[in-house]
Formats: sequence, structure tokens, C-alpha cells
Amino acid sequence: MMKKLISVLLALAMLAVPVLSASAEEPPGAEGEYTLIRTADDLKNAAEGNYRLANDIDLGGQELTVAFATLGGVLDGNGHSITGFSLKLESNNVGLLLLRGELTVRNLTVGSPDAPVAVSGGTSGAGGDAFAGVLLRNTSNSGRAYNVTFENVHIWGDVTFEMR
Repeated sequence: MMKKLISVLLALAMLAVPVLSASAEEPPGAEGEYTLIRTADDLKNAAEGNYRLANDIDLGGQELTVAFATLGGVLDGNGHSITGFSLKLESNNVGLLLLRGELTVRNLTVGSPDAPVAVSGGTSGAGGDAFAGVLLRNTSNSGRAYNVTFENVHIWGDVTFEMR
């Protein structure tokens, strides 16, 4: 009888170990070496570091005339997408992300077949060339991006430009 009681107590103690270790959670927003991005504001506030999308991000129909976020490091889309925005080229270069330093973007979809990112604008005249990147915009010489790597990135865009 005593052996059965000890066996039952040991079995219960082994069941409690995973519960105890699961209660030692990581801080909110962190997943190992990545900071999780759950909302458009999280993306906008990202800087340099390692980021991972926790879900699809919808920018709610915003028309971007400047970069939405400045990012360097790693952006792992984790199989998710960023949708719900358009780019309008006025006088500056424009893109979803402004690059800083080294950047790796992987496992990400931008736009969708049913809702591609609309890019519109044109040139502003002599020497006024304009550049747009659905996903990326580079910075000036003082903060130029380098070693940019894309892995499993899909971009859906619809580009319309007029010469002025």
C-alpha cells in the first residue's frame, strides 16, 4: 500500500513540473530573442532589433507619404502579412519601412492578391526624381542600409505613375 501511495505522489509531482515551468513566462512582447509585433502601433514604434509578427497587421487604409516605420535588424513575418495601406509619392521617397543599418526580412507578405498596395505619384520636374518601394525605403547617406536580405517575402502592389 505504501508503494502505491509513493507512486501516486511521484506521478502527481511529475505532472506539476510542466505547470510550474510554464508559469515562468517571458515578459510581454518578447518571444525568445524577438520582440513581438501585434499591432500597427507596435510596428510603427519598432527600431533596431529583432522583431516577429504575432498576427496579420492591417494599417486601416492609411495613405503613406513618408515611411511608416524605421527598422534595422530582423523582421520575421512569421507567415503573416501587412496590408491596408497605400503609398503616395509627393516630393520624397516613400515606403513602408525606412531602413537603418543591416536588415533581414523573412516569411512576410505585403499586400494581397485581392488588395495589392497601391503606389501612385510621379516626378516633380528637373532633377526631381522620385522613388518608391512598396516595402522599403532607404535613408540618406548618413544612415544608409547595407546587407539587406530577403527570404520568403511576397509583395503585391499596383503601381501608377504620371510624368509631370
